[in-house]
Amino acid sequence: MSMPADHAAVNTGKASSTFSRRTVIFMLILGFAAFFGLLYSLGVGDALRDTNNGQAHGASNSLVGYKALANMIEQGGHKVRTSRSAGSLDDEGLLVVTPGFGSDGEDLRDLIETRIYVGPTLVILPKWATGQKKGLKPGWVTLAGLDTAQYYPIPDIFGEADLKTGPEKPAVQRVSSPYADNVKMPGYATTLDSEKLIPLIIDSASGDALVSLYDNGGYYPEYRGENMPEPSDDGAYDYYPVLVTAEPDLFNNMGMADKATAAHALALIDTMLYDDDMPVTFDLTMVGLGASDNLLTLAFEPPFLSATICLIIAALAAAWMAFYRFGPATTQARAIDYGKGALVSNGAAFVRRLDRDYLLAQPYSDVIREQAATAIGLPHSLSAAETEKQLDKLGSHDGQTFTQLAWELRRAHKRGDIADRAAALYRWKKEMIR
Repeated sequence: MSMPADHAAVNTGKASSTFSRRTVIFMLILGFAAFFGLLYSLGVGDALRDTNNGQAHGASNSLVGYKALANMIEQGGHKVRTSRSAGSLDDEGLLVVTPGFGSDGEDLRDLIETRIYVGPTLVILPKWATGQKKGLKPGWVTLAGLDTAQYYPIPDIFGEADLKTGPEKPAVQRVSSPYADNVKMPGYATTLDSEKLIPLIIDSASGDALVSLYDNGGYYPEYRGENMPEPSDDGAYDYYPVLVTAEPDLFNNMGMADKATAAHALALIDTMLYDDDMPVTFDLTMVGLGASDNLLTLAFEPPFLSATICLIIAALAAAWMAFYRFGPATTQARAIDYGKGALVSNGAAFVRRLDRDYLLAQPYSDVIREQAATAIGLPHSLSAAETEKQLDKLGSHDGQTFTQLAWELRRAHKRGDIADRAAALYRWKKEMIR
């Protein structure tokens, strides 16, 4: 059994706090920050790995990396970013792909075939094998050799390809290129010849291609000259060029240390930027730095980042209101009090809930009769009817005798009528017996 709601909710006092408010706030902030950090780390996953690992990619500051090229392109007014997601490789703009020795040639083939319809692509094949040396700064490497360049899996879309590394070139030998003069030949130049590749930049000594254009059927007069025959397929005008570089020293950090080589690299890349606002993306997935997207990742990236920030602010506001809602927390009274009063109140509440108020009319009238009889000294041997006749002789209240008031109470069934008749009978007793 329970007391009525209005009694159960009575506040009886202030509850003492185990910790101070400042301590609780600090604990909440620390816990929230830890939970937020856990969600972020679960969402980004492998993206937390350091990208400056000394390998040949756009985020590396080592000799074989391409961070210097990315910085120069960005200083030229283009938006430059590195991508660790395979989904972003379908974005428009220039994509610079730098596969490693362990990359899959079939993955590179699928990427090139997809990019023909998306945007221009620059593929820079690996050349240098690198190694770590004790005492070097993080991201620094030593050049370990060249022979591994001969075993890189060339995509089959290039047909029969011949990738080879020549002997060290003399410092006076120059590259044959239509995009810049006085570009010195890299040491141990690596070349790639294939029936599906059109040479653009050539080793002047051997005549082999350092940089080539993939012949995908597109119309590229900027590379093949104005006299290039018109394609029979109108869709060829919508194809984007794919340039394949067998000699990475024309673009990596080691090459960018030479002013003429850096100017040549920017001039070549400029031919692939069809718009002054075209973004440039350096792929990191081909070198094992990819990170898959998930729902937690999306929560920390636009456009969903704004919703995440709003939820965080709402949580902080709710926590702040919880501290200052009504002051210190209060305790509630017992649902069931001690003593006879609690027993009576609880019993009355039980009767009201069962809707059996009319069952109290007869017992109440009997109680009033016995109290009145005892008060005037009537013998207990009298019957109920005889006792009521004797009580009627005492007089009436508001024109009604005890018998009339008791009869009206016993025949009442509605809660309000029972209460009114019981009150009238009680007033008769108070009036007659003083």
